[in-house]
Amino acid sequence: MARTDDKDKPTLQHKLTPEEEAALKNFYEQSKAKHGDRFVTLLKSGKIAEQIQKQRMHEQGEIPVKWGEIGARAKHEEEWKYGSADWTPPNLTKPLPKQSSAGLWDALEGFVQLSASNLAAFKACYPGFLPSHFYRIEPHSETGLPAWETWRNLLREAWHSGFHPEYAAQLVNIPTVPPGDTCFEPQPVCDAQRAVLAMMLESWRARFCAKCGLPFVARKAADKYWPKECFTEHRREKQRASKRYRRRKQAKSLRRTKR
Repeated sequence: MARTDDKDKPTLQHKLTPEEEAALKNFYEQSKAKHGDRFVTLLKSGKIAEQIQKQRMHEQGEIPVKWGEIGARAKHEEEWKYGSADWTPPNLTKPLPKQSSAGLWDALEGFVQLSASNLAAFKACYPGFLPSHFYRIEPHSETGLPAWETWRNLLREAWHSGFHPEYAAQLVNIPTVPPGDTCFEPQPVCDAQRAVLAMMLESWRARFCAKCGLPFVARKAADKYWPKECFTEHRREKQRASKRYRRRKQAKSLRRTKR
């Protein structure tokens, strides 16, 4: 790896100072006395090879790159591409607090069945489901619907589609920044976004009551009726039908015995 900048071309020193010559001569004599002719041969071959390499690099206008320079250049290129790493990464080893699934299901179920007359009661019961300013957004100029009602209608469409990812993406895109705030800052996640993402992962929970047709969140795989009154009425009808069937069967058996 080499650089070819003109300002970085080396200036070779062909002459040594008297002190350097004396130190080199002293080192040469001591090494020769210790290692003999073998050291002289290796020293001469190494010096010759090093001098030839330096001369060739000098003629080509190149200088060797040190390992420290390679690391500094790589760090500079990384900062140029991705920015300086002066921020502290989040602590991913600490688990996030678990949210109560029962509370999310109750709030989402209540919102998908919400009407304008029950809006105040819903906000009092689930204040953190949607941002407070979300209810104060002016109605749409074309549809005339407020923001919460538009989001509820979209939620019902997602319910019919089994929480398709496109509907889920639109539902999660809630304006959590108050109107007039132009500064971008990560906002806390609201319960509505958590509930939508959880329903997208477990879309089998999005069901409609088999008796009244209301959308509800299935807590178990066997849930088919909501609210409890629908299940109670269905059970009564099933019991009455079972009694009628037994009576017909008994009457039929009595007619056979009389014959």
